[in-house]
Amino acid sequence: MNDLKISGCILAGGQGTRLGGIDKGLVKFGTSTLIEHAINQLSPQVESLVINANRNTNKYSEFGLPVVRDSNKNFDGPLQGFYTGLAYSTADYVAFVPCDCPFFPSNLIQQLAQPLIHSHAKLSMAVAGGRPQPVFTIVSVDLKNSLGKFLESGRRKIRHWIESEKYSSVDFSEPTAFDNINTADDLNKAEARLDTSPNG
Repeated sequence: MNDLKISGCILAGGQGTRLGGIDKGLVKFGTSTLIEHAINQLSPQVESLVINANRNTNKYSEFGLPVVRDSNKNFDGPLQGFYTGLAYSTADYVAFVPCDCPFFPSNLIQQLAQPLIHSHAKLSMAVAGGRPQPVFTIVSVDLKNSLGKFLESGRRKIRHWIESEKYSSVDFSEPTAFDNINTADDLNKAEARLDTSPNG
């Protein structure tokens, strides 16, 4: 990818409150689990891959990838997972995806990487149907300290941090590719899509 060294980090560190507090990544999805689906989708697109998880780390480690915990136990949200992924990575950039969006594009990283190659942006964020998708972002490891200071100030919104930096956005034509699973109904609908999805 034009010599960009990009690692991947799957965010599975949340509390799953709208699914009754269960660990989303380990939820059964089709014939596997959401985390396995995310691994299969992302691993061909990046040079290396880790899982950011704060519970059930022994179970996550069974998938054969490094599992990295947030530095605190506050469940501070995906932006804390960004920091954890940046702190762990030895690559130049880290691509982040959540574990609960099973239909993200198979060319996600290729598309998000283009502005990083052709501009001086340190961040590249997906946009779909006019809506920013800030959890789908490639971040330069050079921004780790900036992010650390942002978190120390008590702020937690990914988009607010991204917009405080020089970033680019990439439009994707299919908004439903970024649908996430928050409820049991969402899960049922996603499983119904699984057989008809080109990524399924």
